[in-house]
Amino acid sequence: MSDSEGLRSKAGTSGAGKSGAAGGAVRLRLAGLAIVWENLWPALWPAFALAGLFVVLALCDLFRLLPGWLHAILLAGFAGGIVVALGRAAWRLRPPGIAASRRRLERASGLAHRPLTALADRLAGGGSDPAAAALWQAHLARMAAIPSPCAPSSP
Repeated sequence: MSDSEGLRSKAGTSGAGKSGAAGGAVRLRLAGLAIVWENLWPALWPAFALAGLFVVLALCDLFRLLPGWLHAILLAGFAGGIVVALGRAAWRLRPPGIAASRRRLERASGLAHRPLTALADRLAGGGSDPAAAALWQAHLARMAAIPSPCAPSSP
């Protein structure tokens, strides 16, 4: 598979064989998973902090020293706080779109001029102007000719 076919398949457009398209789809999916992983930890740290504080207090045996009613209130408070923190984390998390995955691949691979995004773009105005359509095709050919070292980076 040539470099231009590799870029075209990664962009999700036609022009590559099934194996090239599958490889591009896998790379986009891996880039999307890396974005999810990077967004997951900042969203979950409040729940982990509350759970860690609870474990520290439990290991220090501080709950034993408290009266029963205060112990129950603290347990309910920790449980409620963790549930609220997890709910807020779930509310904030959104799956990345294909555009974000493409951009991640372009940044991680050091590709200039966003060729994956350009190959997925469409000509505005429907291409009724022949000069604009020719210029657009030249632009797409130039973007497809860029070498494709696309590989998702680790989060």
